[in-house]
Amino acid sequence: MRIEWSPRSEEDLREIHDFIAKDAPATATSFIDRLARSVDRLLRHPEIGGIVRGAPPHRRLLFGSFRIFYRVDGEVVRIEAVRHQKRLFDPDWLTKD
Repeated sequence: MRIEWSPRSEEDLREIHDFIAKDAPATATSFIDRLARSVDRLLRHPEIGGIVRGAPPHRRLLFGSFRIFYRVDGEVVRIEAVRHQKRLFDPDWLTKD
């Protein structure tokens, strides 16, 4: 099993890091490290996240006030996006590149 980050999810991480780093650079780096460690749990338990209503087979893993959207494809856990819970969610964007 391996983790694969989509370009969109990598951009999400950069945006989150940059937003936090405006006020606290060390906190931003620590936050991203903790989020990545949380994602690593999916290597052992890929089915841990709930199925996203309206967008199966996508799942979501909660980390603080963020939702990590992913799907399992064979031996790959593909992280599709990382979004703050306050952002509006449209399941259609999970299937678009």
